[in-house]
Amino acid sequence: MRPGGAAPAHATPAATVTAAGVVRPVKSVKVSRSLGGGGVPGRRDVAAASGSVTWGATQVVRQGGDPRPSPWRRMGGWPPQRRSAVTVSVGTVEAGVYSALSGVVDDTSTSNGEPVTSAIIDPVDRLHRAVTIGPMSNSMPPSADGGPLLNVGLSSDHIVDRALRACGVYTTPQLGPTYTGVSVPGQGSLWPAWGTCTSAGARSNTSLSADFATSNWGWGITDADAYFTPVGPGSVTAATVLELACMVSSGHAADATIGTTLVGRAEHYQMTVAYDRSVRLEFWDGTAMTTVASLGAATGWVRVAGRFSATQAVLTTDDGRSVTASYSTVAAVTTAALESVHIAASNGAVIGGVIVSNLPQGNYLGQVLGGRLYGGTSLNNKLVASPGIVARNAVDLIAEIADATCRAWWWTEDGQFQWMPGDLLLARTPATTFTARSSLASVGWSEAAGDSYSAVTVKYESPAIARASVRTAEVWRGGSQSTQGTTEEFISSPADEDWIYVGSPTQLLTGTISAFNLGPGSWYGATTDAGALVTDPALTVTLTAITPATWKLTTVANGAYDQKVPDLAAIKKWKQGEALPVLRARYKATWAARSLTTGTGPADAAEYEHDGGRWLQGYADEGPQAVGDFLAQWLCTPHAKLTGIRLVHDGRVQVGDVVDIEDPTEFGVRWTVLLTAVEQETSAADQSMTVDCFVISAVPLGLTYGELDANNTGKTYGQLDAANTGRTYGQFDAAPINA
Repeated sequence: MRPGGAAPAHATPAATVTAAGVVRPVKSVKVSRSLGGGGVPGRRDVAAASGSVTWGATQVVRQGGDPRPSPWRRMGGWPPQRRSAVTVSVGTVEAGVYSALSGVVDDTSTSNGEPVTSAIIDPVDRLHRAVTIGPMSNSMPPSADGGPLLNVGLSSDHIVDRALRACGVYTTPQLGPTYTGVSVPGQGSLWPAWGTCTSAGARSNTSLSADFATSNWGWGITDADAYFTPVGPGSVTAATVLELACMVSSGHAADATIGTTLVGRAEHYQMTVAYDRSVRLEFWDGTAMTTVASLGAATGWVRVAGRFSATQAVLTTDDGRSVTASYSTVAAVTTAALESVHIAASNGAVIGGVIVSNLPQGNYLGQVLGGRLYGGTSLNNKLVASPGIVARNAVDLIAEIADATCRAWWWTEDGQFQWMPGDLLLARTPATTFTARSSLASVGWSEAAGDSYSAVTVKYESPAIARASVRTAEVWRGGSQSTQGTTEEFISSPADEDWIYVGSPTQLLTGTISAFNLGPGSWYGATTDAGALVTDPALTVTLTAITPATWKLTTVANGAYDQKVPDLAAIKKWKQGEALPVLRARYKATWAARSLTTGTGPADAAEYEHDGGRWLQGYADEGPQAVGDFLAQWLCTPHAKLTGIRLVHDGRVQVGDVVDIEDPTEFGVRWTVLLTAVEQETSAADQSMTVDCFVISAVPLGLTYGELDANNTGKTYGQLDAANTGRTYGQFDAAPINA
């Protein structure tokens, strides 16, 4: 709920609508918005915000016989064009107006001289883009044979963040494609948005995955040690600019360092955020570390950027503090290109949005973020693996993950994306109270047998993983078929499998037979009718990746050959006659359906089924259990619903608010509710607000005479005296008799 005061009982309605940058007069405005996702137990709603505007009659001064404005002859930017930006604010003259919708014109129409009306939609269209994200694991295989496993960590929120970034919605600052460097958002994984990870693990134990904690922007890196190499169109050097930047949570309580290595140099630059939120820019000259610039401990800031040029260092935080200092070194250091970036965060540090790059000064601190992911949840933070995603509509993917993991999502009135887990959503303190005496216009209720369930069954898919630093997982094998000329074959991973780093096959030549005998790797080869091994260039086979789930295998043979391993003495006997080609990968995940049932409700009620898909896992399947327990807590206990809630219009109210609703006279109950939908309408003469809600709790207000009688039937005066000893008159008024 937004800050500010409630409007008086007899307030004057007010609305301001801006279309394409011009404030336009309006006759009436209607705005509706609702939560999406499975954050509310038992509901899977669509996140939506929309509105309609009936424009004022006079928009353009017409001269003499000038024609009426229309899409064919617009005048002064009127009528508004499709997709032109619109902002709507509503409220009262006395209490002020509040933003109600930020979106674009969806359609505009009129007929028979009636006022022009426009439908407005929220920014959800920007999420209607096809996104492709390769399969992932909490411990990723290396990009080259023999490299270390990359224990980057993984959560479903990381996949949501990647989908959002692909659509131009950023929850941490971005590094655009015109710049060189490394970008690690850290939203539940160390996998970079820009750059290549070469080493990763927890700082406390690098054989374990990095860990993440709740932060001001979502998830933050809290226990990690990782290295990354930069990508981009040019080199980053201190002679041009070398900026090290990150976000720091208010809960940061341990040291974190962002370091660099430079091509061909022992010297390097780094930035350290100490446990007390003081920040240092440092330079290692090959012998000792020198603090070049520093800012003391302070609260109230989130972003920090440290910049090295050839002779100066500038350290700035987003609360306006800045310090500039000089330093000196040899020219070869300042012209040496950035080689790698090192993130080291001790357990208790909480940083994120790490970028090391050549961004323009102030760019990192000034970027306006388009959304926020809320952490701090017990509902399936960690994944063992995530499935490959090929050309999926981002909004469908986000909605699927929200439903599976019990997240709610919505757009704020100012066009900011919000993502919140259900357990956090329902556990917040009420922001205000609406009472029947002042701000509650009407309320109804309903109670149905179908609103409670006997148990909750969670269905999900769990991955079995084959993973190694070399290609040992066999993913596809030919069928010993004969080949001649040029043939092409498309190979796709099965629906229940994901592959990472499938190797292009190496020909089975005499010099590589020993490697073939060892097992790892992808191979091709063929046998002549005489049983001889076909050698290059008589046979070539190449593999081309098309998508993360599809490859094209091209075979060129200058004769008729059988694609199988020949019976040669140098080849292990059990491998002789095997079909070729054979493709192996460094990673293969096989998904298997599983389920669990939890909760106890009315025995004669139906069972509630929740589909977690491949987004509910955890290292020991704790994710499905946590979601099942969360749902059972609400769905296996009978609950009545509130209906038809009308409030006296209050511009502060927002979807996602937790509020109290009191009706001490009609029902004698205080309900704590989550607002799941808000619809408001404003015209010059009237204003209204209708809300839908999810009841979190209901508490009787005081005791009726009948309840007093029932609670105290058969009690002696001595028992009543003992129950009320030491109570004041005020306490006795509030609760007349302790039952």
